[in-house]
Amino acid sequence: MDALKTSAGLEEQIRPAGVEAQPAVRSGLLGRWVLLLGSIALVCVMACHNIGKGEFDYYIDEAQHAVTGLFVADFLHDLPLRHPVQYAYLYYAQYPAVAILHWPPLFYLFEGLSFLLLGPSVVSARLTVIFFSVVLLYQWFLLVEELQDSYTAAISTAVLGLLPMVLLFEKTVMLEIPSLALCVGAIRHWIRYLDQGRRSSLYYFGLWLSAALMCKQTSVSPLPMVSASGGAAGLVYGGHQHSGSGTSSHGASIREDRHVGDPFVGAMRRRNSALDTVSRPGTQEFSLLFRPLA
Repeated sequence: MDALKTSAGLEEQIRPAGVEAQPAVRSGLLGRWVLLLGSIALVCVMACHNIGKGEFDYYIDEAQHAVTGLFVADFLHDLPLRHPVQYAYLYYAQYPAVAILHWPPLFYLFEGLSFLLLGPSVVSARLTVIFFSVVLLYQWFLLVEELQDSYTAAISTAVLGLLPMVLLFEKTVMLEIPSLALCVGAIRHWIRYLDQGRRSSLYYFGLWLSAALMCKQTSVSPLPMVSASGGAAGLVYGGHQHSGSGTSSHGASIREDRHVGDPFVGAMRRRNSALDTVSRPGTQEFSLLFRPLA
């Protein structure tokens, strides 16, 4: 009997740790997807309720967004490549609510594709906004999950999508939800760049922000946050440069940066370690934010 217990104990010691960890990892991933899809589905059900009722009557902008999307759909259908300007003039003569030059064209491209696939209707236009709502909720879930955990991300995603003001614009053909979705994606990748210092995160930030600006002009809103966070990182870095002296203090300050939880400050230090002096703390270091890391 003792020999059997000994052999069983040896089998448990020899068994790889990953064998027992795999079911736990799978259950964790399954629970994460359940929380993600559940929170998004809840918001979509509420946003799609009575989606076919009413017209484009939320200010005059909603009617202009719908007509401009119809113009893009007709343009993609007719493809007047030989005389596009004349086509636009003739279309504007019949539908003077076209505002293709008043707002950027990204949203109207998606709306035009929706009109081509589903037909020009109120439902097709509002489903385009629902699509951007899904993008918003997905990016928000990932942002909160990276900062907290999956449960907090699911609760905050559902709360965000069910806020009365957000729910109102999820049911109307306006540019607030699309621009907000793209801005949240840009902010998420900027935070990842600050935390990890990966060059790809900086590129993704530029792509998301460019898409946001191609959706609405007021999408410059993330830029103050970028300037403030970048300036703060530069000031912290400059303070470490002036407070430390010698090789030992240099290594200690790097460890202090990692302890603070800002790997990007340490990355800036490693990138600029060859500099002997720094004239103005926070100026030269801030320029390093937009220099690709090696």
